[in-house]
This record gives sequence, structure tokens and C-alpha cells, in this order.
Amino acid sequence: MNKPTILIAFAEYLSAEFISTLSQELNFIVVSIITEGTTLIEIVESQRPDYLLLDTSLNKVPTIGILKRFERLKIETKIIFYSTSPDPIFLDFLNLSSSCGLIMKGCSIHELKMCLKSILAGKKVIYTVSDSERSNGKTQKKSNFDYTKLTERELEIYEMLSNGKTEKEMSLELKISPNTVKVHKGNIYRKLNLKGKTKTIKQVY
Repeated sequence: MNKPTILIAFAEYLSAEFISTLSQELNFIVVSIITEGTTLIEIVESQRPDYLLLDTSLNKVPTIGILKRFERLKIETKIIFYSTSPDPIFLDFLNLSSSCGLIMKGCSIHELKMCLKSILAGKKVIYTVSDSERSNGKTQKKSNFDYTKLTERELEIYEMLSNGKTEKEMSLELKISPNTVKVHKGNIYRKLNLKGKTKTIKQVY
């Protein structure tokens, strides 16, 4: 039986290197490690790993739009989100797509191993809260966000809005006019039933 392959896309190389040291113990192969996202889609498309372990803080990656791109390119690589927060938007991704995991940063090495082991065994894993938080009865807010309503460009702008970027910053980064940014913003607010203020973007988190 062939070992599953994993592409590790992490903002911090040392963290990625550490996870790669688990490959022998957990019986997987690391095909590549990248630390910025400008070539992420191209690398995934050329290497077609079984899994992409994606740090959601990775530079220059439209995290929200990546599933749309995978669908359009018919890439079957499953995504394991490695996130600083259990945003409901990622939980929605897991429900609406073939993505197979969300692991919170800050979990213990043992917890990380158990999550990866379960995912590689074919299970969908959502590890969002610690045992202590569970015992205190804390729960995550439910989101009504449906990323399938938005185009790829709208998803990019949505993520920039949620990160507090201005129209000018989005215009420069995406190389489109400020008026085009405004049109996309209007479409986002309409499709998600928001009120037209940037702060309302936070409502889906």
C-alpha cells in the first residue's frame, strides 16, 4: 500500500520541518515544504499530493478562495487547515467540500499526532477547542456563510475585508481599479445579506 503524500505550506519553516519529522512515525511522505503562497496552486497542481497541510496565516494565499480554485482545476488534494482560531468559516468549508481537517495551532504534540493519524486513516477531523474548554461547555458560534455564493475574486476581496484592508490596499494588491473593488464589495454584501459596512464582515466569524 502506497504511503499518503503531504505538501506542507507553512509560514514558519521550522514548524513545517518539525511536522515533517513525524512522517516515519505516522507513515506519510512529505513531497514539498513551502513558506509563501505565490506558487502554491501551481505546486499542488503539478505534484498532486494526497493532502495539503495549510497554515491559514501563510503569506499571499487567499485561504477562502483556495477551495474554489481546487474545484475549478479539478484538484482532488484534501486540505487540512492549520489555524490560529476556529473560525466558523473553516467549519463551513469542511461541511461543503472534500476538505478533511481543521487543527488548532497551539495544540500539544500528542494532539497534533492524533489528529493527523485520524485524518490519514480517512476520517474528517475538527480539533478546535481544548479539553478544558470542552469541560467548561464553551461552544463556537454558528456561521451562515456559504462560500459557494461568491466568485473567486469576491472570495479574495472578502478575505481582505475580514483582515481590515482598505479599498486602496485591495486595489493595489489585486491590480484592479478602486471602482472595481467597490463593485465586488457590493456583490459580497448583497450575496451574504450584509449591511454594507466593513465591520459587518466580522458577523460571519
